[in-house]
Amino acid sequence: MKLKICRYCSVSTKKTSLTMNSVLDKDVQSMLLPLNLMQYLTFCPKYRTKDNFIISTSRVSNVISVIGTLVLILSLELYYYKIVFIDNISEKQYYRFMYSLIFDSIYLSFGFILNFMDGILGSKNNINFVLRLQGVHRFLTKGNNDKKRFKYFIICSWIIVISFVSVCFFSVPLTFIHTEFYIHIIYYLIILIFDINLIYATRIIKLLEHQVATWIQVFSCNELDYLCEETLLKKLFRAYVDILQCYDIYKLCFQHFVSIGRKSDYIF
Repeated sequence: MKLKICRYCSVSTKKTSLTMNSVLDKDVQSMLLPLNLMQYLTFCPKYRTKDNFIISTSRVSNVISVIGTLVLILSLELYYYKIVFIDNISEKQYYRFMYSLIFDSIYLSFGFILNFMDGILGSKNNINFVLRLQGVHRFLTKGNNDKKRFKYFIICSWIIVISFVSVCFFSVPLTFIHTEFYIHIIYYLIILIFDINLIYATRIIKLLEHQVATWIQVFSCNELDYLCEETLLKKLFRAYVDILQCYDIYKLCFQHFVSIGRKSDYIF
């Protein structure tokens, strides 16, 4: 009977610890909010927050991701079909366009599928990244240390997101809507998904750079009594390890998107 009680207490403790570790601070939520909103434009959010807890995407969200990915691929194929079979293209241009569009179709469809798989299969990695980043952020910004830098990061993120949405979803369509090239708007809006992932990856690496700069600032502090504390040195080392692990997770989660984005920019 004692053994059963002990096991129950052990399991309860583990669950409580896991729950507490999944709590997302308000300042971290506000820091990532503009970037997370952009992810919804790709139909594939990487995680979700509920009652200040960071958790994996729901089944409903996964179904929407499947439908959204299929719609994007289908819209892309219909666009290519119109160019090849409906528009008046000479025979010489036909074969040239055909080879080019087949390559584009396979390449971009693979990118959409990769984006979908990252949103579902890579959700745990993204959550692990955010929680480790939060641990570093809690320690480095303790006592109002360097909070201005992260407020500046939030403001810049909002400016970038609002500017991107305004230009891509309002200015560009209004520019081409009254021309014969209006059909290309659909294509450009689809391609913007790769740009969204690039912006997300760029801002995340910028956030990591801020963390490294703050860590160096704390480490090189001239207050010797403050630095000589063994507890602080252990926390600094722990933060350093977490930053390195964040970089490893970042490379695992975003390297392929950066590669696809660069190649798509080169192609188009």
